[in-house]
Amino acid sequence: MAGTVAQIAFFVALIVVIVVHEAAHFGVAKRFGIKVEEFFVGFGPRIWSFRRGETEYGLKAIPAGGRHQAHSSSAVMAVAKARAKARRRGQVALTKGLETAAAASVA
Repeated sequence: MAGTVAQIAFFVALIVVIVVHEAAHFGVAKRFGIKVEEFFVGFGPRIWSFRRGETEYGLKAIPAGGRHQAHSSSAVMAVAKARAKARRRGQVALTKGLETAAAASVA
């Protein structure tokens, strides 16, 4: 009995950690002006969803994870905007990591 409860608690904690991780990706993308098309808890077939603005939020059949879908061309545009803003402030080194991230998302 205690082993079963521990296994269920571990599974629930793992789901929470994964969803928080994906939510962090989502938050950073939104913060940098990247278009996020969807944010779902779980994977598999869609059970329930709603759209707010440009993003669709929802729940999928197997609640073991999370997923966000960011638009890569908007990621490239966000990097270009961040670089221009950094240049105006004299912070060119700031955008080098963003360039790498955008290049990886496009590839």
